Amino acid sequence: QWYNAEYGSSGINAEYGQLCARVNNVNSKSGPFHLLLIPGQMIGDNVESWLSLRDGSYKLDVPTYILGATNQTNSPYFSHIIDGEVTENVTYLGRRGSIRRQMACL
Repeated sequence: QWYNAEYGSSGINAEYGQLCARVNNVNSKSGPFHLLLIPGQMIGDNVESWLSLRDGSYKLDVPTYILGATNQTNSPYFSHIIDGEVTENVTYLGRRGSIRRQMACL
């Protein structure tokens, strides 16, 4: 049986509580979804809300991928991210939509 595999959202301007509630609700009723892709403005003017997301105050049941930062003002808030992981189930793909990982073979 096939399910809707992907779910999309445009820039959310730091409305993480609303985003998490809506995505988790839609996923429980119509999912399971394999991923959530968020292009566009992720932080907006509410830096405190972004820090709350990063610190785990908000939970998303769907693996979520962020394309951004869309402006230079918000770029510093993504600089701490290592290997794309923002928090559990939230991955930053970079400004161009991909992350580079190096692998070492032993």
